[in-house]
Amino acid sequence: MGLDEASKHGIRKYHYQRLSETEDQKLAFGKFKTFVNIVNGFVMDLVSLTAFIMVGYLLISGEITIGAGVATFAYIESFIYPIKYILNDVNSINSCKEIVREAKEIGNEYLNNEKEDSCVLPEYNEISSLKLKNLEYAINDFYLGPVNIEFKSGNKYLIIGESGSGKSTLLKTIVGQIEHDRGDIYINNESISNNMSEFASEKVFYITQNSHVFSVPFLEQVTHFNAYDEKDIYSYLNKLPKTIVNRLVNSNNCNELSGGEKQVVNILTCALAKKDIVLVDEGLSAIDIYTKKLVRDEIISNYNSKIYIEVSHDLGTDNIDYFDYIIRVKEGKVLDVYTKQEYISIKNS
Repeated sequence: MGLDEASKHGIRKYHYQRLSETEDQKLAFGKFKTFVNIVNGFVMDLVSLTAFIMVGYLLISGEITIGAGVATFAYIESFIYPIKYILNDVNSINSCKEIVREAKEIGNEYLNNEKEDSCVLPEYNEISSLKLKNLEYAINDFYLGPVNIEFKSGNKYLIIGESGSGKSTLLKTIVGQIEHDRGDIYINNESISNNMSEFASEKVFYITQNSHVFSVPFLEQVTHFNAYDEKDIYSYLNKLPKTIVNRLVNSNNCNELSGGEKQVVNILTCALAKKDIVLVDEGLSAIDIYTKKLVRDEIISNYNSKIYIEVSHDLGTDNIDYFDYIIRVKEGKVLDVYTKQEYISIKNS
Protein backbone atom coordinates (compact mmCIF):
# COMPACT_ATOMS: atom_id res chain seq x y z
CA MET A 1 0.00 0.00 0.00
CA GLY A 2 1.36 3.40 -0.90
CA LEU A 3 1.86 5.61 2.15
CA ASP A 4 0.88 9.24 1.73
CA GLU A 5 2.30 12.12 3.78
CA ALA A 6 -0.53 11.90 6.31
CA SER A 7 0.17 8.20 6.87
CA LYS A 8 3.90 8.82 7.13
CA HIS A 9 3.28 11.60 9.63
CA GLY A 10 0.99 9.35 11.66
CA ILE A 11 3.56 6.56 11.69
CA ARG A 12 6.35 8.98 12.64
CA LYS A 13 4.21 10.41 15.43
CA TYR A 14 3.35 6.94 16.71
CA HIS A 15 7.02 5.92 16.52
CA TYR A 16 8.20 9.04 18.35
CA GLN A 17 5.55 8.55 21.01
CA ARG A 18 6.56 4.95 21.61
CA LEU A 19 10.24 5.93 21.52
CA SER A 20 9.65 8.70 24.05
CA GLU A 21 7.76 6.33 26.32
CA THR A 22 10.57 3.80 26.07
CA GLU A 23 13.20 6.44 26.80
CA ASP A 24 11.26 7.66 29.84
CA GLN A 25 10.90 4.13 31.15
CA LYS A 26 14.56 3.41 30.56
CA LEU A 27 15.58 6.64 32.32
CA ALA A 28 13.32 5.90 35.28
CA PHE A 29 14.75 2.39 35.51
CA GLY A 30 18.31 3.75 35.31
CA LYS A 31 17.65 6.24 38.11
CA PHE A 32 16.08 3.58 40.29
CA LYS A 33 18.87 1.12 39.59
CA THR A 34 21.52 3.71 40.43
CA PHE A 35 19.73 4.71 43.63
CA VAL A 36 19.51 1.10 44.75
CA ASN A 37 23.19 0.54 43.99
CA ILE A 38 24.16 3.67 45.93
CA VAL A 39 22.14 2.58 48.94
CA ASN A 40 23.62 -0.87 48.63
CA GLY A 41 27.15 0.56 48.46
CA PHE A 42 26.53 2.79 51.47
CA VAL A 43 25.29 -0.15 53.47
CA MET A 44 28.31 -2.18 52.46
CA ASP A 45 30.64 0.64 53.51
CA LEU A 46 28.87 0.86 56.82
CA VAL A 47 29.23 -2.89 57.24
CA SER A 48 32.94 -2.67 56.42
CA LEU A 49 33.50 0.14 58.93
CA THR A 50 31.57 -1.66 61.62
CA ALA A 51 33.46 -4.87 60.94
CA PHE A 52 36.80 -3.04 61.03
CA ILE A 53 36.02 -1.58 64.44
CA MET A 54 34.80 -4.90 65.79
CA VAL A 55 37.77 -6.90 64.42
CA GLY A 56 40.19 -4.30 65.80
CA TYR A 57 38.56 -4.46 69.19
CA LEU A 58 38.62 -8.29 69.22
CA LEU A 59 42.28 -8.36 68.14
CA ILE A 60 43.28 -5.92 70.88
CA SER A 61 41.32 -7.86 73.45
CA GLY A 62 42.88 -11.13 72.22
CA GLU A 63 39.56 -12.73 71.37
CA ILE A 64 40.66 -13.64 67.80
CA THR A 65 43.94 -14.28 66.00
CA ILE A 66 45.48 -12.13 63.27
CA GLY A 67 44.69 -14.85 60.69
CA ALA A 68 41.04 -14.79 61.64
CA GLY A 69 41.04 -11.00 61.39
CA VAL A 70 42.59 -11.06 57.91
CA ALA A 71 40.09 -13.69 56.78
CA THR A 72 37.25 -11.56 58.11
CA PHE A 73 38.44 -8.50 56.16
CA ALA A 74 38.79 -10.59 52.99
CA TYR A 75 35.24 -11.85 53.40
CA ILE A 76 33.90 -8.34 53.97
CA GLU A 77 35.78 -7.06 50.90
CA SER A 78 33.62 -9.26 48.73
CA PHE A 79 30.68 -7.05 49.64
CA ILE A 80 32.35 -3.92 48.33
CA TYR A 81 32.08 -4.76 44.60
CA PRO A 82 28.71 -2.98 44.12
CA ILE A 83 30.65 0.29 44.15
CA LYS A 84 32.09 -0.67 40.78
CA TYR A 85 28.61 -1.18 39.37
CA ILE A 86 27.46 2.14 40.77
CA LEU A 87 30.22 3.94 38.91
CA ASN A 88 29.50 1.95 35.74
CA ASP A 89 25.81 2.82 35.89
CA VAL A 90 26.50 6.50 36.45
CA ASN A 91 28.85 6.53 33.49
CA SER A 92 26.31 4.63 31.36
CA ILE A 93 23.61 7.20 32.10
CA ASN A 94 25.92 10.08 31.25
CA SER A 95 27.05 8.41 28.04
CA CYS A 96 23.42 7.72 27.01
CA LYS A 97 22.63 11.43 27.24
CA GLU A 98 25.32 12.18 24.70
CA ILE A 99 24.13 9.39 22.39
CA VAL A 100 20.54 10.65 22.56
CA ARG A 101 21.70 14.20 21.77
CA GLU A 102 23.68 13.02 18.74
CA ALA A 103 20.80 10.83 17.55
CA LYS A 104 18.42 13.79 17.71
CA GLU A 105 20.88 15.92 15.73
CA ILE A 106 21.14 13.24 13.06
CA GLY A 107 17.34 12.88 12.95
CA ASN A 108 16.77 16.61 12.67
CA GLU A 109 19.40 16.86 9.93
CA TYR A 110 17.64 14.07 8.00
CA LEU A 111 14.23 15.75 8.33
CA ASN A 112 15.65 19.11 7.24
CA ASN A 113 17.27 17.52 4.19
CA GLU A 114 14.02 15.73 3.41
CA LYS A 115 12.16 19.03 3.45
CA GLU A 116 14.77 20.68 1.23
CA ASP A 117 14.66 17.82 -1.27
CA SER A 118 10.86 17.67 -1.45
CA CYS A 119 9.28 19.24 -4.49
CA VAL A 120 6.24 21.50 -4.59
CA LEU A 121 3.41 19.97 -6.60
CA PRO A 122 0.88 22.00 -8.56
CA GLU A 123 -2.52 22.39 -6.93
CA TYR A 124 -5.10 19.97 -8.32
CA ASN A 125 -8.46 21.15 -7.03
CA GLU A 126 -10.23 18.81 -9.40
CA ILE A 127 -8.74 15.83 -11.22
CA SER A 128 -10.51 15.29 -14.52
CA SER A 129 -8.24 12.73 -16.16
CA LEU A 130 -5.18 10.51 -15.87
CA LYS A 131 -3.51 9.90 -19.22
CA LEU A 132 -0.68 7.56 -20.22
CA LYS A 133 0.98 8.55 -23.50
CA ASN A 134 3.45 6.26 -25.25
CA LEU A 135 4.38 4.78 -21.87
CA GLU A 136 7.09 2.11 -22.09
CA TYR A 137 8.96 0.00 -19.58
CA ALA A 138 11.30 -2.96 -20.04
CA ILE A 139 12.99 -5.38 -17.67
CA ASN A 140 14.72 -8.64 -18.61
CA ASP A 141 12.50 -10.31 -21.22
CA PHE A 142 9.36 -8.35 -20.34
CA TYR A 143 8.30 -5.27 -22.29
CA LEU A 144 5.38 -3.00 -21.43
CA GLY A 145 3.97 -0.64 -24.02
CA PRO A 146 3.73 1.60 -25.71
CA VAL A 147 0.62 2.25 -23.62
CA ASN A 148 -1.81 4.96 -24.68
CA ILE A 149 -4.89 5.23 -22.54
CA GLU A 150 -6.90 7.86 -20.69
CA PHE A 151 -8.76 7.32 -17.41
CA LYS A 152 -11.49 9.89 -16.94
CA SER A 153 -12.98 11.18 -13.72
CA GLY A 154 -16.20 9.57 -12.54
CA ASN A 155 -15.45 6.16 -14.04
CA LYS A 156 -14.39 2.79 -12.67
CA TYR A 157 -11.97 0.71 -14.73
CA LEU A 158 -11.25 -3.01 -14.59
CA ILE A 159 -7.96 -4.27 -16.03
CA ILE A 160 -8.00 -7.93 -17.04
CA GLY A 161 -5.49 -10.29 -18.60
CA GLU A 162 -3.46 -13.39 -17.99
CA SER A 163 -0.83 -13.60 -15.26
CA GLY A 164 2.36 -11.89 -16.36
CA SER A 165 0.63 -9.79 -19.00
CA GLY A 166 1.66 -6.50 -17.37
CA LYS A 167 -1.40 -5.51 -15.35
CA SER A 168 0.44 -5.03 -12.05
CA THR A 169 3.39 -3.40 -13.79
CA LEU A 170 1.04 -0.88 -15.35
CA LEU A 171 -0.36 0.10 -11.94
CA LYS A 172 3.13 0.35 -10.46
CA THR A 173 4.16 2.82 -13.15
CA ILE A 174 1.08 4.91 -12.42
CA VAL A 175 1.77 4.98 -8.69
CA GLY A 176 5.46 5.70 -9.21
CA GLN A 177 6.84 2.46 -7.79
CA ILE A 178 8.37 1.71 -11.18
CA GLU A 179 10.03 4.44 -13.22
CA HIS A 180 8.98 4.09 -16.85
CA ASP A 181 11.64 4.25 -19.55
CA ARG A 182 9.81 6.40 -22.08
CA GLY A 183 6.56 8.26 -22.46
CA ASP A 184 4.61 10.53 -20.16
CA ILE A 185 1.94 10.47 -17.49
CA TYR A 186 -0.49 13.38 -17.51
CA ILE A 187 -2.89 14.72 -14.91
CA ASN A 188 -5.43 17.10 -16.43
CA ASN A 189 -3.24 17.19 -19.58
CA GLU A 190 -0.23 18.34 -17.55
CA SER A 191 2.84 16.08 -17.43
CA ILE A 192 3.56 14.71 -13.97
CA SER A 193 6.14 12.08 -14.96
CA ASN A 194 9.02 13.70 -13.08
CA ASN A 195 7.01 14.02 -9.88
CA MET A 196 4.86 10.89 -10.07
CA SER A 197 5.97 9.48 -6.71
CA GLU A 198 5.25 12.76 -4.92
CA PHE A 199 1.91 13.11 -6.69
CA ALA A 200 0.95 9.54 -5.82
CA SER A 201 1.86 10.13 -2.19
CA GLU A 202 -0.65 12.99 -2.03
CA LYS A 203 -3.41 11.94 -4.40
CA VAL A 204 -3.30 8.16 -4.93
CA PHE A 205 -4.21 5.25 -2.67
CA TYR A 206 -2.71 1.95 -3.80
CA ILE A 207 -3.86 -1.43 -2.50
CA THR A 208 -2.24 -4.73 -3.43
CA GLN A 209 -3.15 -8.32 -2.69
CA ASN A 210 -0.71 -8.31 0.24
CA SER A 211 -0.57 -4.66 1.30
CA HIS A 212 1.40 -4.29 4.51
CA VAL A 213 -0.50 -4.51 7.78
CA PHE A 214 1.18 -3.47 11.02
CA SER A 215 1.18 -5.51 14.22
CA VAL A 216 -1.02 -2.95 15.99
CA PRO A 217 -4.66 -2.68 17.15
CA PHE A 218 -7.42 -2.17 14.59
CA LEU A 219 -8.00 1.57 15.02
CA GLU A 220 -4.31 2.39 14.77
CA GLN A 221 -4.03 0.35 11.58
CA VAL A 222 -7.20 1.53 9.85
CA THR A 223 -6.48 5.20 10.59
CA HIS A 224 -2.75 4.81 9.89
CA PHE A 225 -1.96 5.95 13.41
CA ASN A 226 -4.57 8.73 13.41
CA ALA A 227 -3.46 10.11 10.06
CA TYR A 228 -7.10 9.76 8.95
CA ASP A 229 -10.21 10.71 10.90
CA GLU A 230 -11.95 7.67 12.39
CA LYS A 231 -15.40 9.30 12.60
CA ASP A 232 -16.70 7.52 9.46
CA ILE A 233 -15.30 4.09 10.24
CA TYR A 234 -18.28 2.83 12.24
CA SER A 235 -20.79 3.73 9.54
CA TYR A 236 -18.79 1.49 7.20
CA LEU A 237 -18.42 -1.29 9.78
CA ASN A 238 -22.18 -1.36 10.33
CA LYS A 239 -22.57 -2.51 6.72
CA LEU A 240 -20.30 -5.53 7.11
CA PRO A 241 -21.07 -8.97 8.59
CA LYS A 242 -21.02 -8.92 12.40
CA THR A 243 -18.55 -11.81 12.58
CA ILE A 244 -15.97 -9.87 10.57
CA VAL A 245 -16.63 -6.63 12.45
CA ASN A 246 -16.11 -8.35 15.81
CA ARG A 247 -12.86 -9.85 14.62
CA LEU A 248 -11.61 -6.50 13.37
CA VAL A 249 -12.55 -4.18 16.24
CA ASN A 250 -11.36 -6.66 18.87
CA SER A 251 -8.03 -7.26 17.18
CA ASN A 252 -4.95 -6.08 19.07
CA ASN A 253 -2.67 -7.26 16.28
CA CYS A 254 -3.99 -6.75 12.75
CA ASN A 255 -1.12 -8.79 11.37
CA GLU A 256 -2.79 -11.88 12.86
CA LEU A 257 -6.01 -11.38 10.88
CA SER A 258 -6.84 -13.63 7.94
CA GLY A 259 -5.94 -12.58 4.40
CA GLY A 260 -9.49 -11.52 3.61
CA GLU A 261 -9.83 -9.57 6.86
CA LYS A 262 -6.59 -7.72 6.16
CA GLN A 263 -7.93 -6.76 2.74
CA VAL A 264 -11.13 -5.44 4.34
CA VAL A 265 -9.00 -3.33 6.70
CA ASN A 266 -7.10 -1.87 3.73
CA ILE A 267 -10.36 -1.10 1.92
CA LEU A 268 -11.62 0.69 5.04
CA THR A 269 -8.39 2.68 5.31
CA CYS A 270 -8.80 3.73 1.69
CA ALA A 271 -12.32 4.93 2.48
CA LEU A 272 -10.99 7.10 5.30
CA ALA A 273 -8.10 8.43 3.18
CA LYS A 274 -10.46 9.93 0.57
CA LYS A 275 -7.92 10.03 -2.25
CA ASP A 276 -8.68 11.25 -5.77
CA ILE A 277 -7.30 8.15 -7.47
CA VAL A 278 -7.60 4.60 -6.14
CA LEU A 279 -5.59 1.69 -7.58
CA VAL A 280 -6.43 -1.84 -6.46
CA ASP A 281 -4.28 -4.78 -7.56
CA GLU A 282 -6.13 -7.96 -6.58
CA GLY A 283 -6.94 -6.18 -3.33
CA LEU A 284 -10.23 -8.05 -2.89
CA SER A 285 -9.08 -11.48 -4.02
CA ALA A 286 -9.12 -13.11 -0.55
CA ILE A 287 -12.54 -11.76 0.47
CA ASP A 288 -15.49 -14.16 0.22
CA ILE A 289 -18.15 -13.50 -2.43
CA TYR A 290 -20.83 -12.26 -0.02
CA THR A 291 -18.54 -9.86 1.82
CA LYS A 292 -16.94 -8.71 -1.43
CA LYS A 293 -20.34 -7.63 -2.75
CA LEU A 294 -21.02 -5.70 0.46
CA VAL A 295 -17.58 -4.09 0.24
CA ARG A 296 -18.22 -2.99 -3.34
CA ASP A 297 -21.81 -1.83 -2.84
CA GLU A 298 -21.50 -0.19 0.57
CA ILE A 299 -17.89 1.00 0.85
CA ILE A 300 -16.08 1.30 -2.48
CA SER A 301 -19.17 2.79 -4.16
CA ASN A 302 -19.06 5.56 -1.57
CA TYR A 303 -15.40 6.40 -2.14
CA ASN A 304 -14.75 10.05 -2.89
CA SER A 305 -12.24 9.03 -5.54
CA LYS A 306 -12.50 10.55 -9.00
CA ILE A 307 -10.84 7.61 -10.76
CA TYR A 308 -10.99 3.97 -9.64
CA ILE A 309 -8.80 1.35 -11.35
CA GLU A 310 -8.75 -2.31 -10.34
CA VAL A 311 -6.84 -5.37 -11.51
CA SER A 312 -8.78 -8.59 -11.03
CA HIS A 313 -9.06 -12.13 -12.36
CA ASP A 314 -12.71 -12.28 -11.32
CA LEU A 315 -14.63 -12.10 -14.59
CA GLY A 316 -18.01 -13.02 -13.15
CA THR A 317 -20.99 -10.98 -14.32
CA ASP A 318 -21.56 -9.49 -10.85
CA ASN A 319 -17.99 -8.26 -10.77
CA ILE A 320 -17.97 -6.96 -14.35
CA ASP A 321 -21.24 -5.13 -13.76
CA TYR A 322 -19.58 -2.94 -11.15
CA PHE A 323 -17.24 -1.27 -13.67
CA ASP A 324 -17.77 1.26 -16.44
CA TYR A 325 -14.88 0.14 -18.66
CA ILE A 326 -12.98 -3.11 -19.13
CA ILE A 327 -9.35 -2.92 -20.29
CA ARG A 328 -7.75 -6.05 -21.71
CA VAL A 329 -3.97 -6.35 -21.42
CA LYS A 330 -1.87 -9.00 -23.14
CA GLU A 331 1.91 -9.37 -23.33
CA GLY A 332 2.51 -5.84 -22.09
CA LYS A 333 0.08 -4.16 -24.46
CA VAL A 334 -3.39 -2.69 -24.04
CA LEU A 335 -5.33 -4.59 -26.69
CA ASP A 336 -8.88 -3.43 -26.09
CA VAL A 337 -10.94 -0.98 -24.07
CA TYR A 338 -14.60 -1.99 -23.79
CA THR A 339 -17.58 -0.39 -22.18
CA LYS A 340 -19.25 -2.69 -19.70
CA GLN A 341 -22.10 -3.38 -22.11
CA GLU A 342 -19.70 -4.14 -24.99
CA TYR A 343 -17.69 -6.59 -22.92
CA ILE A 344 -20.75 -8.42 -21.59
CA SER A 345 -22.14 -8.64 -25.12
CA ILE A 346 -18.87 -10.09 -26.47
CA LYS A 347 -18.58 -12.47 -23.54
CA ASN A 348 -22.12 -13.81 -24.04
CA SER A 349 -21.87 -14.09 -27.83
